Amino acid sequence: MIELIVISPETTFPHETEWVHKMMAAGLKKYHVRKPFFSIEEQKHYLGIYDTSAQNQLVVHQHQAEALQSGFKHVHIKAQERQQKKLMGHWPSCSTSFHQVEEVASEGTQFAYAFLSPIFDSLSKPNYKATSSLIDQVQDTQAEVYALGGVVPERIAALKGKGFTGVAALGYVWQKNPLDQFLRLQEACHAL
Repeated sequence: MIELIVISPETTFPHETEWVHKMMAAGLKKYHVRKPFFSIEEQKHYLGIYDTSAQNQLVVHQHQAEALQSGFKHVHIKAQERQQKKLMGHWPSCSTSFHQVEEVASEGTQFAYAFLSPIFDSLSKPNYKATSSLIDQVQDTQAEVYALGGVVPERIAALKGKGFTGVAALGYVWQKNPLDQFLRLQEACHAL
């Protein structure tokens, strides 16, 4: 079995927080809140909609310092922030993203876990094409790595035995009924 993380759409999805609460009730452990267009106040309002127990499962991508001050403990560091060393070491649970296995091998263990993309052709970014060699190189790293990019149930089996901790999904979940899509992905993850 591998783990499943869901990433938010950039813009608000109708009844998004209700869908996320349902996914959490069905077993979702981590929900990445990636809202690059939110102001600090918009993000604070959005995060405040979640139940207190659900807030521990949220991983915040923007305005991390403000999220920390509000009691959130999980943040995601973008590549630019990682390279500038602005936020490293300030949170008990910090994730990041990589696009090359060499970066994962050299820096990945400094983080709780990392996304590696694109593993498959992206659903949410049409011209973001997979790098086929990424799948076969992950098992040589010591970091906890989640496959990102084009994650659909039919592709998850290709990750078996390749060293991935889990998958992170965005486009597939938010195409239709998010709970149904989540459950399909979860079933494929549990099958490994």
